[in-house]
Amino acid sequence: MPTMVTDDLLARRFMLSLNLLLCPPNPGDPPVDPAAFDRLPRPRLVGEWKGLVCEFEFLAADELRIALKILPAAHLHLCREGRTSRFLGRLGLSRDVRIGELEFDERYLIQHISQRDARALFNPRVRLRIEALEPFFNLEMLDKELRILKYAPMREGYAPESALQDLEGLFELHQATRGIDLPDAGLKR
Repeated sequence: MPTMVTDDLLARRFMLSLNLLLCPPNPGDPPVDPAAFDRLPRPRLVGEWKGLVCEFEFLAADELRIALKILPAAHLHLCREGRTSRFLGRLGLSRDVRIGELEFDERYLIQHISQRDARALFNPRVRLRIEALEPFFNLEMLDKELRILKYAPMREGYAPESALQDLEGLFELHQATRGIDLPDAGLKR
């Protein structure tokens, strides 16, 4: 009887391939045990990339969380603007931050950062880096990591190489935000 290719099996194969990209095996190394990914509740991989710790985890069939353990420039949450938040904004009930760039403000919702810091942080270079990471559900700069929840449709061609490109995009975003002075953040970098 042929094996049915489920989304879970696809995700586990994806992680196995991604592991091989992050840590190419040496000829004398034993092969990676594919069953190692079967013992986890959700397909997850923690590895090292450019001397930094990175983490990949499927939260659903097409939702991949990518985290890069690095001290971010600010603490914030960024996601796509929705109808509800737009409506609340028109009523003046939204706690979302606007930066004064119409296209960016209409596309994204910024939270957990002051307006002054958001305007300083989301300069044209940073906005370009964020757009390069699309499509994504949300982007967070937390205490000690940058984290993005990506739309990762494996059945439509999202491959382990795509995840590494997104990891590179997170690092480029970090680089673009490093030297920005954020007067309200009070973070030591």
